[in-house]
Amino acid sequence: MDRLVTLLVFISYYLLVVNQSVFASGIEPVLILFLISFISFYFFDKNYNNLILLILMMILVVLNLLHGSDAVHSGSYSKSIFIIVFFSLLLSTVRLDYLYFERFLYFSFFLVFIIQIYFFINEVYFGEFLNVRGGKFNGVLVSAFIFDNANSAAAFFLSILILQSLLILKPMKVIVMLSTLVFLLLTFSRTAFVVGVIIFIISSFSYFLRFKFFSIIILSLSSVLVLYNHYDVFDVLVNKFSDAGDSSRLYIWSSIIEGVINEPSKILLGNGASTTSLKLNGVVLSSHSSYVNTFSNMGIFYFIILGLALILKLYYLISNKEKERFFVFFIILTYGITESVLFEGPTAIWFCTIILLCIKFLSLSSENENSKCIS
Repeated sequence: MDRLVTLLVFISYYLLVVNQSVFASGIEPVLILFLISFISFYFFDKNYNNLILLILMMILVVLNLLHGSDAVHSGSYSKSIFIIVFFSLLLSTVRLDYLYFERFLYFSFFLVFIIQIYFFINEVYFGEFLNVRGGKFNGVLVSAFIFDNANSAAAFFLSILILQSLLILKPMKVIVMLSTLVFLLLTFSRTAFVVGVIIFIISSFSYFLRFKFFSIIILSLSSVLVLYNHYDVFDVLVNKFSDAGDSSRLYIWSSIIEGVINEPSKILLGNGASTTSLKLNGVVLSSHSSYVNTFSNMGIFYFIILGLALILKLYYLISNKEKERFFVFFIILTYGITESVLFEGPTAIWFCTIILLCIKFLSLSSENENSKCIS
């Protein structure tokens, strides 16, 4: 059964990735069925606190749809289903076979590596992304994988880094995570890359302590890459908050929140799933924040219940001295401040974050049991 659940985890993950790729058409109903069938294998732990939270969440989702009936669309119903499914997943304990998990994850990486080499050879890059940037990165290999834009590719590589952080610490893990970081670097998504580097350092920290010379080389090369390609990262981050117009995070957030707080019913129940956007100068913009997006879409009641579920998981991590997982999760929450990739909808990062919080590895070999593992 543990092997079957492990297989279903990766099938669900692969389908989530495809759902956000250039092959997305028609995949969502299949994805929903896989996620629901996956949950049915382990969500019978007879935890009445979890059951109460799930029932409250389902009631809120229904009320949210009824309240926002004028604004919701077909995507809103799909996202509402995903909210319930992902919340059920968050409340559960996912028991996986570690050896199968490790093999599937390495298989995923090598599959991505082969596809990337093919794209590089055939010069498949983000043409639109380069044009928007004024050709600044012309002549540079820009990582595409199976996506048509840099943000989706960066989110994927960051999600696979989250899963890789769960591997037992050994040289192969460090090499694979570093290689994934290179792919993430080549998307030129500055914020995602910085978050990826921090996750890599957190999950490999004890390795650095054991192999100081090797660690100095790795960190030095990583620093050179960061400084060379992202020397203006701090200016970019500051400008995201302070610039005028459609690039200003603060302007977008304040405008969206102002549209919610003017109506008390929206504060409580939100606008409706998958409805938050801001039209500025003829351009439709997303909220660019998981927290603003969740509050605007679902309301304060949903936000509170979601917070309770996360607090329960964090308490579990702290009580079991899962320091690495705790800090990785904290970094992901920080990333969600400026990106709307958490808490709602079928995003790979949110799925992998839930796995990070809920996973319990079984069937470790004797060799692995003697190694340092963050699970």
